[in-house]
Amino acid sequence: MHAACRAVLVACRVTPLRHRCSFAAVSGQPISESDFTSLASEAIRTGSVLDLSQRSVELKAPFKLGSDDVLRITGGTIFGSPHTLFQVQTSPKGLLELRGCELRHLPSAERTEKKTLGAALFARGKGRVALHDCTLASQAGFGVWLVQRAQAELHGCTVPRCGRSSVVAFEKARLDVRGSLLSDGSPRAANPRPHPRPSRLALTPNPRAPSPEPHPEPDPDPRPGSPHAICARGDARVRLRDTRIERAEVRAIYIYHSAQLDAAGCTISGTRHAEVAAVQVDSMRPGDAGRVTLAACNTFADNAGGDLSVTGNVQREVEAQVDERVATDFGAFSWRARY
Repeated sequence: MHAACRAVLVACRVTPLRHRCSFAAVSGQPISESDFTSLASEAIRTGSVLDLSQRSVELKAPFKLGSDDVLRITGGTIFGSPHTLFQVQTSPKGLLELRGCELRHLPSAERTEKKTLGAALFARGKGRVALHDCTLASQAGFGVWLVQRAQAELHGCTVPRCGRSSVVAFEKARLDVRGSLLSDGSPRAANPRPHPRPSRLALTPNPRAPSPEPHPEPDPDPRPGSPHAICARGDARVRLRDTRIERAEVRAIYIYHSAQLDAAGCTISGTRHAEVAAVQVDSMRPGDAGRVTLAACNTFADNAGGDLSVTGNVQREVEAQVDERVATDFGAFSWRARY
C-alpha cells in the first residue's frame, strides 16, 4: 500500500467516528483498487468517513457490504465495468452512504454475452443505501437496482441516461427520491434546485507513477433517456418528492403487480413513446392490488403517449391535472432481469 495511504489509515485509527479519512496527501494520482479496498474496510471498522474528494478509483470487482457494515464516502469518482460497483447485502443496521460522489458503471463484453445487466449500485436482502448529491449512471444496465427488502434514498441526485431503467425496485424494496433529476443527460436538463455536483476529475498522473488509463467522459449527445426512469414491481413502494423526470425513452414511471407510487411536487415531461403513458400503473394478475397517489402539485408536460394510464385493481388518488389514456402496451422493456 502507498505510504500516504498507510498514514491515512493510522489517522483513522486514532480518531474514529469524527475523523475523515482524507486523501490530500496522495497528490495528483488515482487511487488503486487495493488501496480503496483497504481504506474502505478501515472506514467500516472505525466508523470513519472516507473522503475521496478530487480522487478516482477504478473497480474491477464489486465492493461488497454485508452484515452490519456501515460505509460512508464523500466525494470522488468511482467507475468500472464489474457486475456492480457496490453490492449491499446488510442487516437493517448496515448502510452505504455516499455524498457528492460520482458513479460510472461501464459496459462489459462479458456481461453482454451472458445477458446480465448489472448496475452502478445493487442492494438486496435488507440492505440500506443513502445517496446525497450524487451523480450515477450505468451505460448498459440499471443505475440503482433494489430487490428483496432493500431500501434506498436519493436526495439531490442526478441520474442521467442509463442502458436500462435508471432506478428499479423489485419485490418488497423501498425507494425514496427527493429533489433529484432523472433525465437523458442532455445539457438542457437541469436540477430542480441547485446542488453541488461532484468535481470532474482531470487525472494528471504522477511522473513517477505508471500512467493510468483515462476513463471515458459521459456522452453529452442528447439522445433519448433510459427506457424507464423508475420501474417497480411486486410489493415495492416508491415515494417521489420535488423530483424531475425528463425525456424518458418509453415510460417515466412503470408500476405493476402490487407496487405503489406516491408522488408530489414532481415534474414529468418529454417521454418519447407515443403508445404508452408517462406513468403506467398495472395490477392485472389475480391477487394484485396496486396504488397510485398523484398530488395536485405534480406537473406533466409534453409526454408523447399521454400522462397516465391505470389498469386493473389499482387504488387511485389522482388530484393532478393529467392526460389519462387507456393502456394498450403492457410489459415492454420490463422483462425479468437476472441478478
